[in-house]
Amino acid sequence: MLKVLVASENIKQNSQYCNYLAKDKDLEVISTNDGITTLNKYFSLRPNILILDTFFSDLNYTDIIDKITNLDDESSKCNTILTVNKDIKNLDLRNVEKVYSILTEPENLRDLSQALSNMKNKCKYADITIDEINVYLSRLYFNLGSNGTNYMRSAIFYCYYNRTAIKSLDSIYNFIAKEYNIDAKTVKAGIRSSLVPLNTYRSIKTQNKLLNIFDIYEDNITPKQFLKTFVTYLRYKKNKK
Repeated sequence: MLKVLVASENIKQNSQYCNYLAKDKDLEVISTNDGITTLNKYFSLRPNILILDTFFSDLNYTDIIDKITNLDDESSKCNTILTVNKDIKNLDLRNVEKVYSILTEPENLRDLSQALSNMKNKCKYADITIDEINVYLSRLYFNLGSNGTNYMRSAIFYCYYNRTAIKSLDSIYNFIAKEYNIDAKTVKAGIRSSLVPLNTYRSIKTQNKLLNIFDIYEDNITPKQFLKTFVTYLRYKKNKK
């Protein structure tokens, strides 16, 4: 069951959305009516989908998106639907990667249903945590304290929740560069350096079964090869019945 957080200061609109979504038995619907409560609920519940209005008296909607995006395992999730008043002219979006769709209220229930239907497929993977990724990376000899491993971890999150992301390493590097406020060349170099211990230990006969997932590669594992193989392995481990 997917968790959906509906956040709107407009009580009537909030109720309308919640009642409409409650008909879908695949959804668990939670609602909030102010910005601070929305943030607290998001941090505690980690919903799969956020339906966020663009007006709150206590907190700007862009601040809500920014604070959520600061979480390592949230920055790569494109899971927010913005509901916008017809009269709004200057929509301020800085973290556009977080926004899946922008809908004009109040006549958007059909559009909302379509957006949610599309997002269900994107949310089908069980959530992965930083601790889980760190366990796997440590078993693959990554230096968990290095900048390169930090960049690789962000790349893993990004690719795990975005199936087509692996098609473009440049897009991945650019996404991470924005997250860390550095240039893409630094990200690329860091990710390549993070793989050095893994490639070194692959040449040594060990009892590490996790290394076996990379046996198909004869030469040094490249960033693209690592992400494709490792993320596929994560999806299998996290989502098998």
